[in-house]
Amino acid sequence: MTLYLASEIANTYLDAGKYETALKFFERIAKTYRKEHWHTILESILRWSLVCAKDLGTWEKVVEYLIELLSDQFSISNQQRIEIHNELTDILFKITLPEPRQVMIDMDEINSFLTCRVQFKDDTTFIGAETLFQIAFSTQAESPPIPLRFTFLRLSYNDSYFNHYLRDNKIEKDNTKLEWIDCKNCLKEDVEGEGLVWVKDVDLNFSKGITKVFEGSIEPKESGDLQLQAVSLGFLTEQWKVELHFNLKNAREEHSKRKWLIGNIDSKDEVTKPTYTVLNGTGERTSIKVTQKLARLDIQAKHSAPALLDEYYPIELTVVNLEHEEVKTFLNAEIVTDAPSNPVDSEDFITLDPTITANVTNNLKDIDIGIIPAGESVVKIVYVLGKKSNLPRTLHLTVYYSSTSSVPSTPYPARGWIEKKEDFRIHFIAPFSFSFNTSQQSESIFERKSEISMERVEKYFLVAKITTTSPCEILVSDIDLNLLGQANAQTRMEITASSIEIENDFQGQVWKQGNVYNVNYLLELTLMDIKKLDIDIGLLVIQWKRNQQSSVVKDTKIPCTESTVVVPQLIRKKAEISAYIRIPPNPIVGQLFTLVYKIINWTSSEKKIHVNIEVNDSFVFSGYKQTHFIVPGMGEHCFKVNCFPLIGGKMKLPKVNMERRGEFEGDEENIKIIAPGYKEVDEDDYFVIFVKPKIEI
Repeated sequence: MTLYLASEIANTYLDAGKYETALKFFERIAKTYRKEHWHTILESILRWSLVCAKDLGTWEKVVEYLIELLSDQFSISNQQRIEIHNELTDILFKITLPEPRQVMIDMDEINSFLTCRVQFKDDTTFIGAETLFQIAFSTQAESPPIPLRFTFLRLSYNDSYFNHYLRDNKIEKDNTKLEWIDCKNCLKEDVEGEGLVWVKDVDLNFSKGITKVFEGSIEPKESGDLQLQAVSLGFLTEQWKVELHFNLKNAREEHSKRKWLIGNIDSKDEVTKPTYTVLNGTGERTSIKVTQKLARLDIQAKHSAPALLDEYYPIELTVVNLEHEEVKTFLNAEIVTDAPSNPVDSEDFITLDPTITANVTNNLKDIDIGIIPAGESVVKIVYVLGKKSNLPRTLHLTVYYSSTSSVPSTPYPARGWIEKKEDFRIHFIAPFSFSFNTSQQSESIFERKSEISMERVEKYFLVAKITTTSPCEILVSDIDLNLLGQANAQTRMEITASSIEIENDFQGQVWKQGNVYNVNYLLELTLMDIKKLDIDIGLLVIQWKRNQQSSVVKDTKIPCTESTVVVPQLIRKKAEISAYIRIPPNPIVGQLFTLVYKIINWTSSEKKIHVNIEVNDSFVFSGYKQTHFIVPGMGEHCFKVNCFPLIGGKMKLPKVNMERRGEFEGDEENIKIIAPGYKEVDEDDYFVIFVKPKIEI
């Protein structure tokens, strides 16, 4: 009764020429009549709505009402349905409008002369696998009364990469009751208004009482749920873009068995009579679950652990094909440190050729490792070089492969490629450990280079102690000290002599684990600013490689590599008191020699010095075991110790402990003693000399 009164009110407004108000009433009434399937009354409501929409000039509504009136749910004659069809086509293709119009009609909300059903053939699929789907359109027995040719068919996925835009091929032919249309092998094109979509020309001419099944295929590129969310048939003219939209986001509850239309193709590539087959399950399948296909490939790594820092460390990679057919393979490799540090700062790299180190990085990409026959393997050798940190590294390996019978046209690792990943841990150790000792060699803190020069010259003795920590033998080809440039141009460091230059037979030494090698340098420092305390020295560089080449690369010549270490800065101490000892050369057992100690006070105030000499079983010495004296400001003081060596060989001199004492208790300072020509000693150590045995004539 309520709807009847509402329709009477709407007609009253219609008779009064108030079309907008009348149309609002008609639309509300039509919504209920559609829901209750009162098609006879709904037909009248739609015709009255059509009158209102025309008078209002809302042509979008006119098109929508005409499309719904094409449905054979309404009991109208064929002639009337033809008139509706002609009126629709006239509006779309003949009538000129002041501006283009666009309308999207939700076909699930009206009485449609078309039904749309979607099926994915399988419930699940793999990344890169061909995944088939079918879109089935069925027209009603009486509609459309005249064949209706659409301009396009759009398929919209939740991943726009797979969107399809099928265009009408404009080929005139008779429709059959059941038609299978091949929509596979589409091409990617940039279509205006649609973007980059898969395109193909197909037959979009629909007549009454037919079913057209469009079969297409996609190849998922990543795991997840892939859904066909909407299907739209449309008209596209200069004046109109009309879409008959089928929303597939919400699954429709159906209990009919799933079926699949098989298109049989004859020798002339023409489709013969298609037949249905039944699939598992019921209802539609508008979505499919995509997973990664289990890779049937094995990746093995062979290497001679542990790896040494700075070396070209060979790793033999073996890729085994466990598939039943030959495959095309590509390799990606990356070496990363097992630390939270920024990988951008890493100097590690990986390469295929150790002789080429230009533009190398910590990863290799898209390495073609060829075609591997079924059940066979291929070997690839990569070289990893780790620098600085001895933390473990992880070698990330990824092999992309595909059957040679269906190699994807798209680049890896995109669609169609199967992925196999493996990680290998590599432990690194340092090949060497280093310690450095720098001792002053001048008896004065500085001396003039010449009488007219303001430059000061200081000499230092640098001892680099290199200990081999590698468990394997190392072939060392060269050791070099590269001096760094000084920030001040008036400060210079030079090497005046080195033990490497003296030992001509150094090249090609083999060092075993625990081997200790000392390399000595005599450095000359020239400077103008004597207040400059911290002086950069340089880098100690060792050129080396494994003595016995890894079994991984028996026939490959691996070049020497370099290990560099920064020599600690030379710290010029700003001392108030300097003490030096002069040790005579070539002492002999049973012959007296004299040690001269010289103490220099660089301040303007006098200093009190206390000296204590420790007893030594190797020598008999004369003089005080304890003494003290005062060194005047800017002055110096000397004292002597006479020593009588009792035995020969390497002997430690009687240790002299020297201390500056102030006026108050606790104001004491130990004074370090320097011996020109000898390296600096620790507090618990002292100078060692070689005493020659007594020669009897």
